[in-house]
Amino acid sequence: MVLKDMLLLFSLLVSFQSTIRAETKMRQIATYQAELYPEYCNPFDGFGTVCSLYEFRASYVADAVKSSLVDTDVVCLQGVYYDVDLDTIVRGTEKLFPYSFSFNHDPMTGSYEKSTHAPCSDDDREGVEQVAACEDHECHSETERDEYIGCLEDSCKVNGSRSISDVFLELSETCVACIVLGTKRNAMDCFEQKYAVNPTGLLLLSKHNITHFGREEFPHKHEIVRHGFLQVKIEYVGNVVCTVMQANLGEKYIDITETTNSYTAKNLQEAQWLVQKTNETENVIIAGCLNVSPILTKGAIAPQFPYSMDSFKSAGFRDPISESYSDEFASCTYCFSDDYAKEKYDLEDYDGYIFDHVLVRGYHVISEKTFHSKGSSKINLRVIMHEPAKGDEFKAISAHFCVRVYIEVDDKDWLADEN
Repeated sequence: MVLKDMLLLFSLLVSFQSTIRAETKMRQIATYQAELYPEYCNPFDGFGTVCSLYEFRASYVADAVKSSLVDTDVVCLQGVYYDVDLDTIVRGTEKLFPYSFSFNHDPMTGSYEKSTHAPCSDDDREGVEQVAACEDHECHSETERDEYIGCLEDSCKVNGSRSISDVFLELSETCVACIVLGTKRNAMDCFEQKYAVNPTGLLLLSKHNITHFGREEFPHKHEIVRHGFLQVKIEYVGNVVCTVMQANLGEKYIDITETTNSYTAKNLQEAQWLVQKTNETENVIIAGCLNVSPILTKGAIAPQFPYSMDSFKSAGFRDPISESYSDEFASCTYCFSDDYAKEKYDLEDYDGYIFDHVLVRGYHVISEKTFHSKGSSKINLRVIMHEPAKGDEFKAISAHFCVRVYIEVDDKDWLADEN
């Protein structure tokens, strides 16, 4: 073969490879709020007969992710609050999702080692003993976070001028989180290593290599369960934020943060913070339980914190899960008919909320894949209840549906800003 022919062949090969590299690829981004903590579906709250207890649900999350999200590229999990569950999910899904990141991963390398630290330290002991005493004597049956904190506040005073909220402000944040999320016995359990906390409860799983790692708490001075976000860059996908935002915990504002005075204001502040942190990124995805439900003209979707969604949309984000209902009635991702939620809400004429979102900016959304009626974006992750007398029965892991969005990714979307 002469040199000219060899050069021509090489040129054609390079051109062919470039065509392949530039070829648009479809990616699937999913989010799921697992609500893995003992106070969720607590036997004291009367739901123990219709939903699955924490220990049982936790043991099935890895299997549910592997079986239901085989084709998914990136999964943002929320509600994985304890490191023992984080460890189970990371190791149980690593063949399908070899890359992961959380607040308990090394922020420089992304490597993960199971935590060896109890959530409460000796510096917290006096305060924890005071909380445990009140918990045992007055508030042991309160299961909702707002009712639990409210009971402690109303029932137990450390002295004439110092309340339980003052005690919480002096405890470490992981210690407070452990106490509020619940344990087997009482607050004293939080001195045990097995209750080591994964701050914010976030866990991101990926099929593709994570090249940049970032994590950050929202700028609240102190709160009962810390919220934040993971901000990563992933090969063949691009920039992804995995987050959980402030929920509405009831009519009475119960929190120990010092920066807001309502759940609405706190959620909006977090939305604005995410907009600010992503404002220089052209292509970006924000996935998670935003606890934001939009105002829709179709369907029986209850609104919540709609101004937070307005902040995202003003910044150029699309909300495919809500937008997919242009020709049909909307379907909830957190539904009042679910066993976990049906007695907790009294909202007539509404089916539930759309709390779970995959917001997209800069990517092309494959819209026909986001219709819930086609079963493409809304997945009920379930556990199998083995009842000897009844046979196998399927129950949801949480009241939330897993949702996912299909996007098209070009090389430029994830190679941008690579040095």
